[in-house]
Amino acid sequence: MKIKERIVPLEDLIPYEHNHRVITQQAIDAAKTSIENYGFNVPILIDKNNVIIAGHTRRLALIELGWDEVMCVEVQEVNEEKKDKIRLLDNAIGSASKFDDIKLGRELRSIKDSSTEESWNTFSEVFKEDSILTDLLKTSLGSALKPVTKETLQKAQDKVDNKFANKNVKNDNEAVVQCPKCTRDFTIRVY
Repeated sequence: MKIKERIVPLEDLIPYEHNHRVITQQAIDAAKTSIENYGFNVPILIDKNNVIIAGHTRRLALIELGWDEVMCVEVQEVNEEKKDKIRLLDNAIGSASKFDDIKLGRELRSIKDSSTEESWNTFSEVFKEDSILTDLLKTSLGSALKPVTKETLQKAQDKVDNKFANKNVKNDNEAVVQCPKCTRDFTIRVY
């Protein structure tokens, strides 16, 4: 498959009329925040007629940001069947992936700890309430992004010690505890 990079006016891009992905305003807003703060890093994939293969959300975000043109990658010498497969795979691959919540939590905590308050607030704008990434952030860092201090860690440790009689510490971030009611073992994590 041959490709060719080219700058295309946004008004010349043609959305694929049978796009199976529903694009929400939340997704457009997240793309806008990312582009505004970290640049436009993923070109829009198009065919020789400027029909979008991948990048419908990015296109809408750029329009809302007032851009006139965008870097595109034209896929050459590809039939309609292959274009359809590329479209489907582009959308499905992200949905098929899962996050390792321990690594993600550490990464987000590291980003937060190394950021200034202003840069963290800019980054976390993507995680506004009701955004597509809010649940991911809450799962990884908890619903409140409070600083972790020795006192808060000790309080959390005391709660675990008081609630769970049988506790087996695996490492600095994990312990296996037994529920006092059902006696099932659970792994708990602290980031």
